[in-house]
Formats: sequence, C-alpha cells, structure tokens
Amino acid sequence: MKNTLKNLLPLFISILILTIINSIPYWYRIKSLDVTSSDLILSIKCILYSLYASSLTLLLMINTRKINLILAILLSFFWLFSSYMYINFEGFDISVLSSILETTKTESIEYIKDLHLSYLLLFVIPYFYIIYKIKDQRKKPYNNETLITFTLLSFFILTFNLIKTHQYDLIPESVLSRLNISKFYDKASEIIEVKEQDSLKITSEWKNVKPGVDTLNYNYVIIIGESAPRKSFSYYNNADLKNYTGWTFISNAISPATNTRESVPRILSLNNYDSINENLNLIDLANQAGLTTYWFSNQGFIGRFDTPISKIAKRSQYVIFHNKGDYKSAGSDDRLLEDLKKTIINKKTGNLVFLHTFGSHPSFCKRTIFYKKHIKNFNPKDDRSCFQDAIYNTEIYISEVHNIMKSTGEPYKIIYFADHGLTDVNFPPYKVHGVGINFSLDAIHIPLIFINSKNKKEGRMINKEYYMRDFTNTFSDWIDVNANQIKENKSIFSEQLNQNKYIYQGSKLTKLS
Repeated sequence: MKNTLKNLLPLFISILILTIINSIPYWYRIKSLDVTSSDLILSIKCILYSLYASSLTLLLMINTRKINLILAILLSFFWLFSSYMYINFEGFDISVLSSILETTKTESIEYIKDLHLSYLLLFVIPYFYIIYKIKDQRKKPYNNETLITFTLLSFFILTFNLIKTHQYDLIPESVLSRLNISKFYDKASEIIEVKEQDSLKITSEWKNVKPGVDTLNYNYVIIIGESAPRKSFSYYNNADLKNYTGWTFISNAISPATNTRESVPRILSLNNYDSINENLNLIDLANQAGLTTYWFSNQGFIGRFDTPISKIAKRSQYVIFHNKGDYKSAGSDDRLLEDLKKTIINKKTGNLVFLHTFGSHPSFCKRTIFYKKHIKNFNPKDDRSCFQDAIYNTEIYISEVHNIMKSTGEPYKIIYFADHGLTDVNFPPYKVHGVGINFSLDAIHIPLIFINSKNKKEGRMINKEYYMRDFTNTFSDWIDVNANQIKENKSIFSEQLNQNKYIYQGSKLTKLS
C-alpha cells in the first residue's frame, strides 16, 4: 500500500500543479468580473474543469511515450496564448481575430516582444518539470489502455458538446458568456466571412457627381494617423492655438471603431448600421469629380485577400505602398513626405493626396530612431516616453506637410485625423488597442484638424462632436463636390448636423449616450 501511494504521489503532485496553472485565467476573469457571493460555486466548477483538463494532460504525457515532450511544449504555448487573450482581451472577438489575420510574421514578432510575457512564461516551467518527474511512470499500475480510452472518450464527448451547444458542462452559460470563451468558433466563422467579402471587386455607384467652381483650384492632402488618442496632443491640452493661422481643431471627433481595420473603411466609405458600401468610397467620388488621386502608404499591403483599406486605396490613380508585407520595411513616414514633394512641387492644382502614416504604431520605442527631434527628458527605453515622443513628432509631421504645401504657392487644404485612439493600461507598453475588456473612450476619441491656405484667421478650437463614420459627407463638402448619395446634414460643416451616436466594437454596434 505504501509503495502504491509512493508511486502515485508524483502523479497527484503533478495534477495539483497543472490544476493551479490551468485555473489562473479563470481566476483572473472571475476577479475582474466582480463575482458576487452567489457565484462562489463558479470558482469550484472552474477548478473542477481545470482538474479535468490537467488530468487529461498528464495522462497523455505519461502514455504518449516519445512525443510527450512535444505535447508538453504545445500545451504550454497553447495555455500561454489563451491565458494572455483571456486576461487582456476577455477572450476572442472579431476585432482581435482580424488583427491577428491582418498581421505579418515580423509584425507578430514585434507584438510578442511588446507583450512582456515573462511572468506567464514562468508557468510553462512546471510542464517540463512534470515531464521529468513522470518519465518513469509508464510501468505503474494506473497506466493501462482502459483508463486511457475512458479519458479520451470523455474528452471527445466534452468537445462534441462544446461544438454542438457552445457551452461547457462544468461552467454555466451565463458565466461563460461573460468569460467570452465559447464564442471562438462563431467569431472564427465570422472573420472568414468578412475576409471573403474583402475579396469582392469595387464598382463605383456614385450618381450625378457635380464638382463646384473651386474644386479643381486647390490641392488637397489627407493625413491618416495611427493609434493616436486625442488627449495626447498638445493642441488639446491648453496649447496656444493663435499662431496656427488657418488651422481649425474639432474638439470631439469620434472614431468609428477601436482598430484600424474596422475604422478606416468606414471613414473612407458611406456606411450604415449593417454594412460598409465600398462602392461609394470617397476616392471614386474624387476621381469622378476630376481630381487626380494619389495614395501613399507606410502601412502594410496584404496579399491573397487585400485588406479593406488597401482595396479602397487602389481606387486611386497613383498608388505606392512602401510596406509590402515585411514589417521592418515600414521605415520612416518621411518617405511619404518625399512622395508628396514629387507629386505636388511644380504641379498645378486639382490633386488629392492621401498619406497613410505609421504614426504612433507600436512598438513605440523602435519608431523613435526615425525622429528628428525628441521631447524633453526623452527616455528611449520607456514605452510611455516613446509614445509621447511619437505624438510630438506627429505634430511636427503635420507642420512639415503644411510647409511643403505652402512652398508650392498654390491654394491647398489639409486634413489630419487618426484612425483610432488607445487605452491606458498599467502594464507595458501602457497603451493598447481598446478591444474587448480594454475598451475606453480614449480608444475612440481622436484628433481632427482642418487647414486652409485661404483662411487667414487665428487657429481656433471648434466645440463640436462629430462621428467620423460620416466623414465621406464631410469630404464631399470639403472639396465642394455633390452627388445623389451625399447627405448634407452628415457633414461637419453643416449647421443642421444630425448624427446617430454609435460606434463598433468587434463589428458589434455600440450606442453611446
């Protein structure tokens, strides 16, 4: 009896260790959900499920002979990835999945470096310790085919139940919906459908396009910023705006969504609650109005299925993507300034240029090598300092575009806006996309700036709320072009501005009060 217990002791210890490890994501989620005393049984059920998963893991490790080390590695990294997603994003949603699918290999490496997973990696060590401790357990009496068969059968029954009903027997559906674990399959199907839609061809549907008298008498530049919350800009922090002659700042512009993929296509096209009509994009509107259109991008260009952004961008008459998919090739946004100079200098009016910048995209500190100036007390190893340095240089960048346009001697108009903001968190890199549990108003509050060479008034802040999903209507007003589908009361310049207050989170409409 003593020998049996002695032989079983490493197994019991290993199960206990694995149970604790597998319970961590559940415990973290439960804690963040402010579970009441009436839900105490939830903790027990989560532990039971973790115990079940741990026992299965251990039995597989013991009985898979030569491949148990590979299995341990796979299980370790699956736990690591899933735990990070549950703890930081409350599970999986379409915005998280789409970001993963739209990310290149080298970009993924940089994101992983920014995650600071060292504290989670510590929990991988027990897997390999257990492998060492149980390597001689294969000849023990509990190692038999009947036990293994029963364990695997129960595992497949549980898995089948999950796929069929989208719920775990040991965890109530009400809790599961809050944990956001069982929705992965649905979201994966949804993102596949979205990708299929991305591959559809764009055909302009603009009707009765009529340019104004001055439409072709200006050059136009639209600067699209990246991951830039409004509150980080000096313009919105009591800066003296009087010296910004011809500049107009909008106090409360709101991004359509908290990530680039969902936000920018809505900014560039007419859209409603249910869909984005890429056939009514502002580039085709400009083309039909007689403008010569250019799209210069320092962002990525994805291959097999074009992203919705590059898909719309290619409607421009001249297109340059400096980043073909290799993240390292993104380089400095100054490339776009050179593109702008070549396009505008010594040319007449009637040009529309988009500059899709990399801006304050993470990793923040890696971008600082491209900057000409730095903030006071700049620390190249501190993410918070690097982020503020990126915003500081974004302001410099806007001024550089302004100076280039001014040097042409031709009338010009410039717009700057960011695709979305970021949420403050108390762990590196301290600024993250506001998806899932990390949603905040800072993730949708963005800067919006208009510059007009013919406007000789002092710079000023206009106290107005504007939802950027209706920007195509503002764009039409800005270049003085009309079409049947344009709604004047959706333009920021309209005195009868009328917008519904909503944004998108994971392609889900969220109404704002």
